Amino acid sequence: MRTAEAVELLPAVVLGVAREVGSRALIIKGQGLSIQGLRPPRTSGDVDIWVAPADFEIFVTEMKSRGWYDRDEKVLAPLTGPASVFTVHSVTLNGPGWPIALDVHRCYPGFFAPPTHLFDEIWAAREFVELGGQWCPVPQTADHWLLAMLHSLRDGNVAQLEQLEEGARNMPPEAFLSLRERAVTLGAAQPLRERLGSWGWQFAPPGREEKRLLAEWDLAISDAPHGDLAHVSELVRARGWVRFVVVWRAVFPPEKTFRLFHEVGPGRWGLFLAYARRWKGGVAAIPRMVSYARRMGRFSRREDSASSATNQTPLT
Repeated sequence: MRTAEAVELLPAVVLGVAREVGSRALIIKGQGLSIQGLRPPRTSGDVDIWVAPADFEIFVTEMKSRGWYDRDEKVLAPLTGPASVFTVHSVTLNGPGWPIALDVHRCYPGFFAPPTHLFDEIWAAREFVELGGQWCPVPQTADHWLLAMLHSLRDGNVAQLEQLEEGARNMPPEAFLSLRERAVTLGAAQPLRERLGSWGWQFAPPGREEKRLLAEWDLAISDAPHGDLAHVSELVRARGWVRFVVVWRAVFPPEKTFRLFHEVGPGRWGLFLAYARRWKGGVAAIPRMVSYARRMGRFSRREDSASSATNQTPLT
């Protein structure tokens, strides 16, 4: 199967799986954005699906039962509030016979609304586009534009930002007029304040929780290359023994993932040398990580006891 064929067919396939297990799911980014006129057509290298947070584990478990596997073996700490830009928000699955990956999202960083409320709002306003001969649910045009803008800002992709701003100008009038209201409802107004402010739109000052999330967002945008910040943020959100798992995975990432994203020599000796380089860099980064933790004030923060007592087992 060629990549273009897989990108066209996989959304319909995985949505069929979601329906079978009773999971609500949306196809996001990719071809849906092009069909809605928000960016020029192009062939994506993967497919993204956003599953309702309560259905996430059910859906991933079902996909694994069909031969798909977790490429990176990420540690997913519980979602106890709005997703920080550093929250591990998705897992990447690879499947037999498919030349592309499937990114399964449980939340979307940059939206400051609580994950369940956020998904419910976007789900209620969903639209449908034709992919693989099936009508597939996607976020409505305004919501999808906000999502894509947050994604491009997080990645620092200037070309995509310019394409999306052109896409906004070409939106149907009712979609464009709804952007301001949807940005507020979905909690995207603050991270997109500069872009939306260029249109003369003004928003209320951020609240206490928004200030913390906005500080993390701004830090991530300005300091994107430092992946160690993500480890710290995930660590302070975890509780109990999950913290140990987060630390262990940061120090000893799974071999297959490590080899995929880093330069690793052949054999066990090559792996050891690569780990040694990582440890050296990690030690050098400790002052920056401690400074980050202090700035966020997260180590002293404790979640509500009811939240911390549930969903503590990481999905691996």
